[in-house]
Amino acid sequence: MTVFIFKFLFIFGYFSSIYSAQITYTIEVHAIKTDEPYKAVFLEEDDDLLVTCGQENIKLKDLKTFNKSEDNDATVLSNPYRLAFRSIYHNGNIIVCGGKSETTGEEMIGVVRLLTVLNKPFYNSWLSCEDKGYCQNHGQCYRDPDNHATKICVCSSYFGGLQCQNMVADANTVTFFIVIALMGLALIIIGGLAVYYRHYHKQEKKLRRHLICAQCNAKRCELKAEDETQTPEGNLKTNNHKEYNKLPQNGP
Repeated sequence: MTVFIFKFLFIFGYFSSIYSAQITYTIEVHAIKTDEPYKAVFLEEDDDLLVTCGQENIKLKDLKTFNKSEDNDATVLSNPYRLAFRSIYHNGNIIVCGGKSETTGEEMIGVVRLLTVLNKPFYNSWLSCEDKGYCQNHGQCYRDPDNHATKICVCSSYFGGLQCQNMVADANTVTFFIVIALMGLALIIIGGLAVYYRHYHKQEKKLRRHLICAQCNAKRCELKAEDETQTPEGNLKTNNHKEYNKLPQNGP
């Protein structure tokens, strides 16, 4: 059973790696303030992202890195910073890093926005909506450059609808859970067969022992019948010399 558990964990890890990838991104810093639209890194759900701040040829002191959400909540990050991308939490967030150049003393800053890959066709070609609350659940809002009244929402994973208000499941997630369910069912079947085999084996062993004992008892009865017989005169006769001395003796 232990072998099957290890196999299950190995297969689980393998399928988990299919749905995630290692991505490294370096935020370039500049002395000039960066305006929107910021540079973006487009990610799949569960991608493993490693973010570093500053180019190799620029040395920074008093370096600070922040993760800023669409609600303007800022969290201080380490450098380098690692995260598993979850669109429901990170889609649309920006990572800001900055510090002073060790050579010139200038304040330098760099910004990158985290987005799902679904945003890629719209991010630089469409305009960003002024109404930040139009799309729900971290969905990104865009306006048609030729018709500003037209708004569309690019939703984060697990959500859909015109304003990303409905919870859904994407195909990859459904496939993943189906595979996990099948592996779990296979483990249950294997475990059931193992229990059944063990029980059947014990029953068979017990039955065999009973049969052997029955044969032994039958043989003992036959031997006893052969050892003790009665003569026509009513005297007890035995072929067993050990029992002979126990018989009543006639005569002087």
